[in-house]
Parts: sequence; C-alpha cells; structure tokens
Amino acid sequence: MQLNLDDDEVAALLNVLSSYIPELREEIGKTESYDMREDLKAQKQTLNGIVTKLEASATGGREPNVGTEHPPR
Repeated sequence: MQLNLDDDEVAALLNVLSSYIPELREEIGKTESYDMREDLKAQKQTLNGIVTKLEASATGGREPNVGTEHPPR
C-alpha cells in the first residue's frame, strides 16, 4: 500500500504520533494481561517505525532527526 501525504499532513501525523506513543508506553506499564501487553508493545514498535519513515520522508531522504523528543523504545 502506498499513501501520498503533503508536508502538512506528515507534520500533523507526526504530531499525533508524538503525543500517542508516550501514552501507549504508560498503558503498557499498567496492563496486567501478558498477551495484551505484548500486543501493545508490537503496536508501539510499529508506530515508531512509521515515525522513522515519516521523518525520513519529511527530510527528503537526509538523515532524519529521529527520536529527539521520543526515542524509540
């Protein structure tokens, strides 16, 4: 699947993800169910990968400024 986003859409998506991922980390810490916790960890890893791709595309293929606010975990 390919999705084309303009610069404003990329910035908005990065903004939302930069808010959501830390909340997801807190939720992982509070989750008692092992299976659910593992699912949330996988989701966080996937979202961090999306952030990396978005940042790389936003920098035009230059070295992305990945993880300055929210480093991958």
